[in-house]
Amino acid sequence: MTPDGLKYVLGRLGDAPDLPALQRVWGNLGHEYARHPDVIALKDKLKAQFLGETKKPETHTIILTGDAQRDHARDLIGKAPPDAVVTIEEAKVSRTKAQNRFLHRLFIDIERQTMGQTAAEIKAHCNLTYGRPILARDDPEWESAFGYIFDSLNHPAKLKAIRVLDIPFTRRMGVKQLTEYIEQMQRDYAEAGIRLTDPSLRGYEEEGQC
Repeated sequence: MTPDGLKYVLGRLGDAPDLPALQRVWGNLGHEYARHPDVIALKDKLKAQFLGETKKPETHTIILTGDAQRDHARDLIGKAPPDAVVTIEEAKVSRTKAQNRFLHRLFIDIERQTMGQTAAEIKAHCNLTYGRPILARDDPEWESAFGYIFDSLNHPAKLKAIRVLDIPFTRRMGVKQLTEYIEQMQRDYAEAGIRLTDPSLRGYEEEGQC
């Protein structure tokens, strides 16, 4: 084996346009070159690329609930490669859960001030009235599936199906979508004379509001 020979072999491997070509080059290599670590490393790298198996960088999501999680985050940052990107953002899940709790508080408010409707029936009505248009606008695939299944039903049947099957509406929404839903609902019920819990007084995060 010579340096020029090794350079030639690496060049032939690197010029292979696809996996079959790489296999042909590899099959024609002499035993000595085929055992060289640089040749093996390049062959394995190219094979992984051709198979679409190139390992992707690991991603980590850490919720900073205490010192242990912060220590873990610092450890990961210390071990990260030079080009790694660190993103820190406010938790969104807890906010949407809090909004959902508040929304269910509103359903109970309406139930207490109206006759003949349960909170579950009011929820189904509001999901169809306020939730569906928002999801239909932002998720056409969901709207297509929902419409295919439910649009043949009349309005009372839709409401019953949404209630009995517990079709997810607000669980699919993000913070902005839930905010839009709640604000539209509050405006309409306020115009109808229904007094609803004021979020500015109670707060989304207040315990026991579900």
